[in-house]
Amino acid sequence: MRVAAVFGREVTTIRFRKHLEACYNPDGGYGCKPHTTSFLEHIYFAYRLYHALEWLPNHRKETRAFVLNSQSKKGGFARAPGGVPFIDTTFYALRILEIMEGGYKVTPKGGEKYAELVSH
Repeated sequence: MRVAAVFGREVTTIRFRKHLEACYNPDGGYGCKPHTTSFLEHIYFAYRLYHALEWLPNHRKETRAFVLNSQSKKGGFARAPGGVPFIDTTFYALRILEIMEGGYKVTPKGGEKYAELVSH
């Protein structure tokens, strides 16, 4: 795994999955590390890893509820339910939902642009 090579140690795909599962929180979200606060950006990157590794994450129903509950009544999505919406967190939310629906393709280079969001 390229990420592991950067840090100079071997990390198996099983270890990645265990770490992702440890980052899951009972509110349906994911923290940046185990036992930390859930935010949409953490869910986004967790789901990108799940997708790249071709795994179906557990707790999809709860995570979808977390994402949908992060939507503001005025539009857009906040980092977490009850927060203030921003363009970047709205991007993360829409991509998470797209990954969950199976319509998102991860490109080898990655690096989506906000322009893609408005072009769809």
